[in-house]
Amino acid sequence: FRPLCPGRADGNDTPCGWARAFPKQCPIEYSENERMRWHAWEPRHRGTSKDGVPFNSDELVPRDGARAQFMREFRADVEMYLPHIWEVRLMRHAVRLFEERKDQVTATRHSDYASQVPIVRASTATCASKESINNCVSVIGFKPRNVEVPLRRQAHAAAEGEPSTRTARRQTVLIAFGMFANTYKPDARSFNVQAADLDSILKTGESIHGEWFYMGKRLPGGKLRAELPAAITDYEGPQPFFPEMERVM
Repeated sequence: FRPLCPGRADGNDTPCGWARAFPKQCPIEYSENERMRWHAWEPRHRGTSKDGVPFNSDELVPRDGARAQFMREFRADVEMYLPHIWEVRLMRHAVRLFEERKDQVTATRHSDYASQVPIVRASTATCASKESINNCVSVIGFKPRNVEVPLRRQAHAAAEGEPSTRTARRQTVLIAFGMFANTYKPDARSFNVQAADLDSILKTGESIHGEWFYMGKRLPGGKLRAELPAAITDYEGPQPFFPEMERVM
């Protein structure tokens, strides 16, 4: 793993990653005589499908060999891993910068399908099976602003007149749980339907397709509106959270 070092402007092939952290090989770690044991993921044959196609799955199996053999395998895996973790950290840093610097008319939405939520109710082995529902979690941020937050200071810092607060970037955050029957497999259509509803709720306070609830009440709008139990009521009118919204990213 020897990319051009991003810290050098002259473009020299300066080693980064493993080569920079470990410029020399330790004679003990790379010994061909010292033996050791370790575990590694390896594919194992599990069976054959009804079409006659064999299928495998990875299993953590013990290995035995020289230290040098382990180091060669370990280094190859690390060198393959380093670019991926670098991309993840870079993307997280880019998202953090964007969240800090976005304007007052932009909302950001991060959505992903989480594990299915089980329905808790009585069941037996023969009478009923346990049911669950799909769950798409969306985190929406908007209206960024600067606020003063207190600092934890030592006694001597307070006596020396150091500031007791700092300026931090904050925003309003909504977390939405889009739930529907697990008989429908999550796909792009279900994702886009929920995204359209959330965008409409932010802008106008009304949904387009499904039923959405906030603080124990059902929001207006939606094509499918079932009869509510006595403990849940409807909002009397639209409840827009972000009427100034012009774009969602």
